[in-house]
Amino acid sequence: MVRRRRATCAVVGMLASTSVVATGPPSAWTGYPQQPRGAPPQESDGARDASAAAARGWARSQSSRLREGAPRMEAEEESAPSSQPRNSASSSGGVGVVNNSGGGGGVDVAPRRMDEQGAGGGGAIAAEEDRNSSDRGGGKEERDEDGRLQQSPSSEEEAFLLEEGERGGAPSMHVVKRDGRREPVMFDKITARIRRLCWGLDERYIDPVLVAQKVVQGIYSGVTTWELDTLAAETCAYMNTEHPHYARLAARISVSNLQRATSPSFADTVEELHAYVDPKTGRQAGYISDEVHEIVMKNRDLIDAEVKHERDFSLDFFGFKTLERAYLLKLGDKVMERPQYMFMRIAIGIHGEDLEAAFETYHLMSEKWFIHASPTLFHAGTCQPQLSSCFLLTTKEDSIAGIYDTLKQWHSVGAGAGFVLAVVVSSSVCVGSISVRANLPTFLCSPRLKIDPVSCPCSHQPMFPLPLCTQPLKRDLFYGLWIPDLFMERVEQDGEWSLMCPSQCPGLSECWGKEFEELYTKYEREGKYMRKVRAQDLWFAILDAQTETGNPYMMYKDACNRKSNHKHLGTIQSSNLCTEIVEYTDPGEVAVCNLGSVVLPKFVSEDGKSFDHQRLFEVTKVFVRNLNKIIDVNWYPVEEAQHSNARHRPMGIGVQGLADAFIKMRMPFESEGARALNRDIFETMYFAAMTASCELAEKEGPYETFEGSPVSKGIFQFDMWGETPSDRWDWASLRTRVAKHGVRNSLLLAPMPTASTAQILGFNECIEPYTSNLYARRVKAGEFIVVNPHLFTDLMEMGLWSPSVRNQLMASGGSIASIAG
Repeated sequence: MVRRRRATCAVVGMLASTSVVATGPPSAWTGYPQQPRGAPPQESDGARDASAAAARGWARSQSSRLREGAPRMEAEEESAPSSQPRNSASSSGGVGVVNNSGGGGGVDVAPRRMDEQGAGGGGAIAAEEDRNSSDRGGGKEERDEDGRLQQSPSSEEEAFLLEEGERGGAPSMHVVKRDGRREPVMFDKITARIRRLCWGLDERYIDPVLVAQKVVQGIYSGVTTWELDTLAAETCAYMNTEHPHYARLAARISVSNLQRATSPSFADTVEELHAYVDPKTGRQAGYISDEVHEIVMKNRDLIDAEVKHERDFSLDFFGFKTLERAYLLKLGDKVMERPQYMFMRIAIGIHGEDLEAAFETYHLMSEKWFIHASPTLFHAGTCQPQLSSCFLLTTKEDSIAGIYDTLKQWHSVGAGAGFVLAVVVSSSVCVGSISVRANLPTFLCSPRLKIDPVSCPCSHQPMFPLPLCTQPLKRDLFYGLWIPDLFMERVEQDGEWSLMCPSQCPGLSECWGKEFEELYTKYEREGKYMRKVRAQDLWFAILDAQTETGNPYMMYKDACNRKSNHKHLGTIQSSNLCTEIVEYTDPGEVAVCNLGSVVLPKFVSEDGKSFDHQRLFEVTKVFVRNLNKIIDVNWYPVEEAQHSNARHRPMGIGVQGLADAFIKMRMPFESEGARALNRDIFETMYFAAMTASCELAEKEGPYETFEGSPVSKGIFQFDMWGETPSDRWDWASLRTRVAKHGVRNSLLLAPMPTASTAQILGFNECIEPYTSNLYARRVKAGEFIVVNPHLFTDLMEMGLWSPSVRNQLMASGGSIASIAG
């Protein structure tokens, strides 16, 4: 037995030291350095070459048979060299490996179906690795991936194998397991590990052997199991253009890798995150709040039983890497959470001891019915639960102290903040008794300032040195224009537009509509403007700036105020970076909004023939209760934000995957059917949100500033647009109910971009169409090849998918115009 193992080590070491070094890892998909190999074995050149040639020939034949799906043959059946042991195989690249059945260096021996692993997926895989490890010392018989019995080496035999390679007799590749033990690299185990995760994938296109071959070409002696899995996942992600199921396989490998490295218990993970002590200071530095920790510890068995680990495998690679990089809680560089733990942390962070509501929220997020916004994913359940997405500020006063006090607020909120500059003076004027020259765009582009939107009235002089802020210095500033109807009328009539300073022409930012027009023309007649320009020159300067930089954002002041449920509070002066919220703000109030999005493709039937509006109604109501609760449990960075949010209680429910829903229902994006479905979706969501908010008002009362608002007068949002809803829902009864009880929230729907959360769940952003069928997207988590999965599915069903079609798509930037059929 020992002689057989010694021969195995010699052949494997020789192949590893010659074949891998000769080919080298392709730099396109591996990031691991090629390590130097040991000295060649001390034997004659002729004997060594003959042995290596014979072993490589046998390995190539074995690999070929594996790729063709044939059962592996024993060495003697293939006329292998006499020194070659049974149960050995190699990649077609000529890398020799040992097919031992001991603990598998991050890969398991016998592939098992997912349902055999039980809840926890990767935890079951890790358990099997531990069982294999515990059997090592006795040389226990196990079955290989083809079901044949084979003898695991005893601990003495394995030690001999490793020592033989280290002495220089025959250098061997080894892998470092998670517990620190070293074992020889085993190609069959890498293949088996990958194959186990291929359940439900298209076997015609997904080749675990091919993936394993690419992986072994990129490894080095001493590679860790974590690195092996990472390389396998990145290799599959790189092969995404060959078939989209490779991206699913990449995600499964990554998820399984994370599950092996993390605790199988949510409660244990919470305990560790709560008890964390900073190693540098020795101080308590836990991430989880005391309240959430206490709830979890008190109900640990109940909560652990509710976590569905297998749902982690529904994420795609892009989404998982996004979570891994920024959302899952870490201790140092070590990721502690699984995606399911994050969802459960959020649910308990929102609902606290109301576990029934928490579990309802957990399952809806875990099953991808909706998802909360990024700040909620980041901070829910932590010691500082700042769960709000958007803040809107206005300059407190036109003074040095006022401006810098506003900047202090701006930096304190720690989230996306809109900043209104309506009262900041023009250049060459006095601030109090101090003469200043204001260079507003340059000041705002200070590298110490956050990149946030800055809103300025269209009549404001400081923002318009022509050409409009197109200089490179100012391209990192996101600025917006608050445009009145009067300006667009002057553009249409090719008239003149007067630019004014707020210190000399006060009040313009605090009025809109007819009142603004009367005050503005009064200042013009009095000659109080700083300069006059052709309205069309200014308009084209704006368009040129948008073409070059994407800025400025444009919002129409009169339309925003005319159609807002906040218009009774005062003039609305700005929006946020993504312009999905329009809220009142003043020096004493910092407007806040809490966001989340509903996943529309989930409501499309399997056959794509119907959309479940009743289910959308139910899910939206749950979402309203969640966001309303966030207003109460949220941590506010400034007092003015808490004051505003408690008074008006706004929320913003958006959508993601509208384009995916259209595609599933076979509706062209610009078709009448898509237009009607879009309208019906938002009608259902608005009815559900208004119903849920009214139900909350019955229990808790209406929001503080309800009286005097349009909705208090029976005016709903669509009424302010002059639209009539369909008869799908009973609007008359809802109006009566709202008139009696009021509503708990002043604002309800807000179609935010969902740039990050759509990545996480694997759908197209917001209400946007697909921009291409195949493209590379570079984000903070890395660069990813994004493909339209619906197109690939259709091409395969039509029998049109082939390597040549794939190459045509890549060459044409995703266009299908050149594909015949």
